[in-house]
Amino acid sequence: MESALERAAGELAACGIAVGCRVWQVVEWLAQCSDGEVLIVLDECHRAKNLAAAADKSTRTGLAVLALQNALPNARVLYSSATGASETSNMAYMTRLLPVGFKDSFDMISTLKNAGLGSLELFCMGLKATGSYLVRALSYHGAEFTLADTQLSPQARVQYDRAAEFWQLLWAVVSQLVAHMGKKERAVRTAQFWGSHQRFFRMLLKASKVPACAELARGTVEQQGMCVVIGLQSTGEANMSAARAAEGDAELDELLSAPRLLPSKWVAATAEELPDMPQATAEKLLLDLAKAAKAWTSLPSCEAQAEAYARLTAMRQQQRTSREATAAAGAPAPAAAAAGSSSFAAIQPTPSARAAAAAAARCASDDDVQVVCERDPGSPAAERRAAAARSGLCIDLTAEADPAEVAAAGTLLDELEVAFESRDSAAAAARQREGLLAALSAAQGVLQSAQAEADKLKQQQQGQDQDAAPCAAAGAAAGSKRPHRDADVEPTSKRQRAVVVLLSDSEDEDPK
Repeated sequence: MESALERAAGELAACGIAVGCRVWQVVEWLAQCSDGEVLIVLDECHRAKNLAAAADKSTRTGLAVLALQNALPNARVLYSSATGASETSNMAYMTRLLPVGFKDSFDMISTLKNAGLGSLELFCMGLKATGSYLVRALSYHGAEFTLADTQLSPQARVQYDRAAEFWQLLWAVVSQLVAHMGKKERAVRTAQFWGSHQRFFRMLLKASKVPACAELARGTVEQQGMCVVIGLQSTGEANMSAARAAEGDAELDELLSAPRLLPSKWVAATAEELPDMPQATAEKLLLDLAKAAKAWTSLPSCEAQAEAYARLTAMRQQQRTSREATAAAGAPAPAAAAAGSSSFAAIQPTPSARAAAAAAARCASDDDVQVVCERDPGSPAAERRAAAARSGLCIDLTAEADPAEVAAAGTLLDELEVAFESRDSAAAAARQREGLLAALSAAQGVLQSAQAEADKLKQQQQGQDQDAAPCAAAGAAAGSKRPHRDADVEPTSKRQRAVVVLLSDSEDEDPK
């Protein structure tokens, strides 16, 4: 009858574990304990999540954990991790959770996937009922929670308004596309659109709150001396992996914007599966999209528009403050009103006060208009038409398009695509240049600090040499006055000998 050690050696060999490695040593040690009836605690067990049915698609960690459990069938295993499994396949290494009726963990995972979400919930409920699944959380006893309300910056407000217009344009296009689809496909495309819409604005609002979060954290550290822990709800790993795959697994030189990547990926995925629609309808849609793109390119930058809004807000606030101050100057004094009816004449406003009150009334009326800039009478109508084009309100596929206009629209879209790519490349090059300049400036700062430290050490060395020189000269003079033996003279250090040579080479003394 083979022993537990021999059985374990056979399982390790079947899993491809080399003799003498660390896993082999651990199994050999544990197999000697009461026929392998031991407790194995796998801390941070999520490191073994990449375990597949095919060995060539599994990681060495996953294979080692599987081999350890197969080699010790009588061992109790405790899986401990603070990282949840995002997919069911990430639990393939948990062979001890295998219920009765399944061939292996891969068979169990396949069955749970095919059964749907309800089976996963029932499976977890069964594990918890049998005591196989325990969840613990940190206590919030004594913890304090404070919600900090922040105001969006003017630039963030402009970005939000433009994002709303952009998604209105996308919905106008999608509503035209789904009209040529079946009922089931129409429901799927609509659900995908609104799901992307919600994720986009959630990411945009998170990004808008980053400056306020950074300022709050900085103030907490500098003023209160406390430690700051910032929790991230999303790390952006999926977007980064997709961007790196698109660049051929190259290193990225710029930060990735999740709100920018999400609509780009959705539009690209939608464009790959366009419905069958008449040629005339597709050409008219292309023409309307070209008009919308042209309207978008005519917009100023977010910074310029935010600055214009800030100037307008400041001007309105200044006018409001001026009207309030003028109205307050023309009001009767409270002390005079308290004097009684005998001093009725004293509470009457002076002529200058009446004039100021009349001026305040004129400022408060709608007839008082301050000319800020001169505009053409047709400019408001043109702006409204451009806003309607940007939000897709001008998309009308019932009318026929002129072939010449369609050709011009295609050319315009191609030119805009090339211009956007050139702009993105120039922006990436500028960011890379700024990064290199920052690294160069940091290197120069380090070099200057090292040079200053070297100069300081040199000055200290010169000061020590100057202090040691008179002592060495006095000792040499005293030694020349009395005879001595060589054994009575202490050996001179290298620094003292160098100082003596330096002094003897000076112009004030005889070279001899």
